[in-house]
Amino acid sequence: MKPVVQISAKWKIATAFFMLAFAMSFLSSAPLFAQGTAGRILGAVTDQSGGAIAGATVIVTDVARNVPRTLTTDQAGEYNAGNLIPGNYKVHAEAKGFKAFERTGITLEINAEVRVDLQMQPGEVSQTITVNEDVPMVETTNAELGATLQSAIIQDIPLNGRNFENLIQLNPGVTIYPGGAGFTQSSNGQRPHDNIYMINGIMATDPWLGQSVFNGVMAAGDAGTIMPVDAIDEFKTEENPRAEYGWKPGAIVNVGVKSGTNALHGSAYAYGRDTAFDARNYFNPTNAANPTQQPVNLEQFGATLGGAIKKDKLFYFVNFESQRYGIGSPAFIKTPTQAALIAACKAPTTGILAPLSASLAGLDTSCNPISSAATTDPGGLPFQGLFPVNTTGHVTTDLISNSTINGGLAKIDYHANDKNQLEVMYFISQGDTSSVDGPSSETSSNWITAQHARSQAASGSWTYTPTSTMVNEVRFGYAHYFQTFLGTDFGQPADSYNFNGQTYNFGTGITNPIYSGAPIIRLTGFYNGGDAIGVGWPKIIGPDGVMEFVDHVSMIKGKHAFKFGGELIYNQASNNETANAKSLMKFGSLNDFFSGTLSQAKIFVGDANRSLYNYGFAGFLQDDWRIKPRLTLNLGVRMS
Repeated sequence: MKPVVQISAKWKIATAFFMLAFAMSFLSSAPLFAQGTAGRILGAVTDQSGGAIAGATVIVTDVARNVPRTLTTDQAGEYNAGNLIPGNYKVHAEAKGFKAFERTGITLEINAEVRVDLQMQPGEVSQTITVNEDVPMVETTNAELGATLQSAIIQDIPLNGRNFENLIQLNPGVTIYPGGAGFTQSSNGQRPHDNIYMINGIMATDPWLGQSVFNGVMAAGDAGTIMPVDAIDEFKTEENPRAEYGWKPGAIVNVGVKSGTNALHGSAYAYGRDTAFDARNYFNPTNAANPTQQPVNLEQFGATLGGAIKKDKLFYFVNFESQRYGIGSPAFIKTPTQAALIAACKAPTTGILAPLSASLAGLDTSCNPISSAATTDPGGLPFQGLFPVNTTGHVTTDLISNSTINGGLAKIDYHANDKNQLEVMYFISQGDTSSVDGPSSETSSNWITAQHARSQAASGSWTYTPTSTMVNEVRFGYAHYFQTFLGTDFGQPADSYNFNGQTYNFGTGITNPIYSGAPIIRLTGFYNGGDAIGVGWPKIIGPDGVMEFVDHVSMIKGKHAFKFGGELIYNQASNNETANAKSLMKFGSLNDFFSGTLSQAKIFVGDANRSLYNYGFAGFLQDDWRIKPRLTLNLGVRMS
């Protein structure tokens, strides 16, 4: 109990310290755009000669939500609209003695900067010049490397399994190791664990595994939890980020969730693959023992809905998605015949028969088959004791991996007034899988892996715009991950192990229920070198959590766009990762097995539970100095 109390005390002290620091920084705030999914639109208002127009009114409007941001240009004619939700915008400018100027069709991407300079012409304010021209695609405000994938690309590109992380390789500098799946996305040669995953600007990287909390990796399948692709507005990969980012040297993968708009919008979708359209697996031949083709079924379906609770003020977005699959894993496995078992029973290596070995083989101490021990496993094979009944020295398995994953999220955006905007989001996904993760040696459904994963993330932000040159954003977020790998026989004590109606006593002496189930037994020359009986788990990851407080302030001052802020991050991880904790027994031959002569044995002693934590503070100062219209200098320093 002492470590738990210590963690709690330190966490309270750290939280109090951060909140005090935040309060002081907020009272003295002068803001800039914040890290996260928000972007900014900035520029200069000039006359025809290029002279700055100070005091001009600039209105930046989110078209889909009809949310305006009213600004006033400074002495250098500059304006800066920070912390804007990604989407479609228009910029309207007015100044005494000049025609009104409006620029439409401005697309703001996640965590992006768009420079929109406005050149006004003399005339009456009642006259308006409207320009609907695409903003140049060339980035002119910073030296970041990376790219953004928009919602249309994410949803429409062919994507088996619909795991957005498999699209990261479309961005420059990112490669995926052969085979894909998790822990394979490398940025500019960095280890995959060096990448940072964020959701709405809040850390969502598991502190123990170093993977994304959204799409947790499992032993089989693509992912055990899933972030619905249709809920993603955009995601951006940054490989040369500014001083506001840190903690790891790899790429920053920032996922932005969709928001509701004034117009009701939604979608429903379903994708599937059915066994009827597939050829029969080569290792699943048609015969009396295998009349049915093993399945290759995949179903993935869901729906989204977004709209306004109160027009121009309060918006919502919700999404649900489910993925289900059943995949056959037929295999050709070498096993001892019943005759070979009886012969070895009668001629044990030492000449002395081990009664336990005979019992496990479904034989009595006279080496005669126990008739009541012959039963059929749910996997389809008949068993004499714990060994499949056969006369050929091999069996063809008929085991199936099944998985069900459900996930969804909800998001609320509230535009209280021109100075205050609030956002809250909650995501949850859970997956359960029975996986044939060692098909070359697994003969029973009792000895395959039962996997469970659950991921959650919640975030909230408050954007405060006290003046037309200042923005302050406060964000809080928590991401949580929990994962277990257990045998499907988990919960069965080794000293009273039930298999197909028979009870066996392995005599391992292990009483800890976490390490329950059959021990691993290996027989040299059989089961393709794998486990004849048992599975090597458990592996329990979590609950892991990462909590983050962020306060970022920004300010425009002439040609300088200053940004500074701080963050507090708290990582907590618990794990119980073991190998052979249920004990391992290896025999050099069948004769050794029946005499109880071990060639190798392992037994676990001690407690593998680990509870870890750390917390960190970071602060940064950044200056984007626009020396000339075509020259911007990005300066920054970070301390953590």
